[in-house]
Amino acid sequence: MPSGLKCAKQEMVETACHLFGPEGRCCGESVLSAACQALGVRDNPIIPSVALGFGGGMGLTGRVCGAFSGAICGIGIATGLAAADYAERKGHTFDAVAKFLERCAARWKSVDCKAICGLDLTTPEGLDQLMHGGVKDLICAEVVRETAAMLHGELGRIMSGNAG
Repeated sequence: MPSGLKCAKQEMVETACHLFGPEGRCCGESVLSAACQALGVRDNPIIPSVALGFGGGMGLTGRVCGAFSGAICGIGIATGLAAADYAERKGHTFDAVAKFLERCAARWKSVDCKAICGLDLTTPEGLDQLMHGGVKDLICAEVVRETAAMLHGELGRIMSGNAG
C-alpha cells in the first residue's frame, strides 16, 4: 500500500463500486467517497454531496465524466494534505489533474460522459435508459471501477511526494 494511504487499491475500488448505482451514489460521489476513505478523511455526509452535481457529466449534461470530476476532488484533498504551502499545492494539483485527465482520455478516448457512455442524458430517453436500464450494466460501472483504481495510484504518488 502506498505511503500515506489508509487502504489498499482493491479496497478503494470495492468501496467506489459498492457505493455506485441507482439506489446509491452517483459516479462522482462514489469515487470521491472512496478517495476520502483511502486518505483517511473522516466520513462526512457533506463530502460526497460536493460531487453530486458531477453526475452524468456535470448535472446530466454529458460533459466531463462525473467519476473523473470526483477523482479531481480527491486529488485536491490529497495535495491539500501533502503540501502546506498554497503555491506548491496549487502547482501540484494542476499538474496531477492534467496528467490524470490525460490518462483518462487515453483509456476512454474522451473525458466526456456522453462520448463514453453513449447516452444523451439531456433527453428523456437517455435519462430513462440511465435510470432504468441498469446503471451498473452500463459502461459507467467500469469507468467508476477503473477511475478509482487509477486514482489510488495517483493519491499514493501525491502522498509520497511524487505527484504527477
